[in-house]
Amino acid sequence: MPSWLGQVPGDHPRSPTPVWEKVVGKWAADHFAEIAPFLAKNGGNVVMTQAENEYSCHEGNDPSCTAYMESLHDLAVSLDTGLLWENCHGTVAPGMIGAGNGCGGVAPAVGNRIPRSTLPRGPGDFNDSSTFPAMITEDEQWFDAWGYANVERSPTNVAYGVAAFVGSGAAMHNYYM
Repeated sequence: MPSWLGQVPGDHPRSPTPVWEKVVGKWAADHFAEIAPFLAKNGGNVVMTQAENEYSCHEGNDPSCTAYMESLHDLAVSLDTGLLWENCHGTVAPGMIGAGNGCGGVAPAVGNRIPRSTLPRGPGDFNDSSTFPAMITEDEQWFDAWGYANVERSPTNVAYGVAAFVGSGAAMHNYYM
């Protein structure tokens, strides 16, 4: 999230408020207009995008979370990108793939899913979330803590983890850091 989004008067980041939806909607429309030549539907190699990162709420117990997930779905539909959309490690909006974070190749839980009955159905919505492909969008070394030994992850450990994850039927793995 660009830092300036948190400084918009009347804004409440990561919420379904009109100010947030307007500002994020304009930013997303401008962003996708800029990268349009690179989208798969236009012959480019961009096939998927991430709508939210590590945003979690309890299964349908928080009305503002449900409304926020609905607003992400509506934004994705309105942008008409032709892309797959995913939420990384957290609550999954309708029509989006739930991806997880993990270290060491252990297949993570892919997050909380708002019951489909509480969310609107629309273009690109999946009816059965158990059919989503397993994906890890963040497989990292992890972070060092001040005053402690450096955390190191060997290439062998990374390779074993990726092989174990793919061997379990996973569809996508991303490593960074």
